[in-house]
Amino acid sequence: LDITASNENRDIIYDVVESRKVEVNRLLGGAFYRVKDYLNAVKYLKIFLDESTSATDHDYFMLGFSNYQISDYLSAVDYLNQISDEKILIRMLRNLKNSYTDSFAYEMASMCNRMILEILPESADEIRDMGILEEKLKNYDNALEFLNKYLEMEPNAEDVDFVLELIREIREKINQ
Repeated sequence: LDITASNENRDIIYDVVESRKVEVNRLLGGAFYRVKDYLNAVKYLKIFLDESTSATDHDYFMLGFSNYQISDYLSAVDYLNQISDEKILIRMLRNLKNSYTDSFAYEMASMCNRMILEILPESADEIRDMGILEEKLKNYDNALEFLNKYLEMEPNAEDVDFVLELIREIREKINQ
């Protein structure tokens, strides 16, 4: 029995676990955030942000919002201040757009999407969404323009088949 080999394996396993610990805290914090357990979200996201060199704006937003939900307003402000005003505005507009879309208020969703495109004119996802919204509003020529531009920008996107089918359906509606 070679004990040194198993010690080496243990060291390798320990190194792998240690290297993933920061990411595990991010995942746990995000999971608690999604189920609105903000106290635990704060606990794990704070550990993640204290140890991470790869935190994103979304991580700061989750921690700031979670701190706000547990009435730690000073910490909430500290974390939210790490995010630019522009990114917070875009996030708010996307949330509004999604809410309006879910409520079938396509005109309002379109308005939010246009505001996002004013800030991010080359956002492929927003261009695609604008095409989808234009189709919902029966502005078929505009829808085709946006959807074709999206395909030019993202020819290998995961949703290419969906977008191509939508273009086909729009063309059928135009030809009726």
